[in-house]
Amino acid sequence: MNAESPARGEASEVLADYKNSTADVGGLAHAVPMALTYGTAEAAAAAQSAAKRSIVLSAVLTVIRNHAPISDEQIAEHWEAMRWLDAELPDVSESSLRTRRAEAVRQGLVRDSGRRGTTKRGSSCVLWEAVERGDAAWGRHS
Repeated sequence: MNAESPARGEASEVLADYKNSTADVGGLAHAVPMALTYGTAEAAAAAQSAAKRSIVLSAVLTVIRNHAPISDEQIAEHWEAMRWLDAELPDVSESSLRTRRAEAVRQGLVRDSGRRGTTKRGSSCVLWEAVERGDAAWGRHS
């Protein structure tokens, strides 16, 4: 720590004072905002039945097996094409598809291929692949 840095205790006191302060902003009392949860993530999780999650996970695995290496963005594109052909498939967000893919990674069914792709916005992204049954990592929970 250099001589100009406040001591850890002092910084904690300043932060605590800041969090507990209010200020008059344009005639309105303004409390310092704190991290809030509106329960949206919890509500979304509760709204998805186990059956729906299972259908989506199965479809995501099928897309990855058939089109690997594949990005999350490409998984979403394939999902929409599948939904166009099969109206029975549920309408889910790209975020929900990423969550199911992440679940498959945790279950050892999908892994990072080691390759990278580029998103529509030009960012680098992971390309995913299925772990085959004969592979030593198949079905391993990480």
